[in-house]
Amino acid sequence: LLELMVVIAIVGFLMALALPSYQGYEEQARHATLRSAAQSMAVRQALYRAEEGTYSSEGWSPGDDPTETGWAPSDGADAFTYAINASSDGYAVTVTDPASDEELVVSYGNPPTVQTQQ
Repeated sequence: LLELMVVIAIVGFLMALALPSYQGYEEQARHATLRSAAQSMAVRQALYRAEEGTYSSEGWSPGDDPTETGWAPSDGADAFTYAINASSDGYAVTVTDPASDEELVVSYGNPPTVQTQQ
């Protein structure tokens, strides 16, 4: 019985050490996913600007068709909401994870400072 209690105590101690580290890795992975999702539209935005003279400000929400640039998120990133604040000089993408309400803003060039609607 004493040996079992010692084993349980050791396992508990190891779990106490490992859990914060695991949670940190999980948060880093979530941030990387949000950043990757925002960066995936960069090529489409550049092509759109070359043709139209300005970046597209059309956002995207789950269930929407591809944007006017032809962009749609890949599998795994299609649960996020994308709001775009754009001008001819740059744009900012706000990616929101509805599961955690976490937001990440990625800017390209010199986006306008006034937030436009999605």
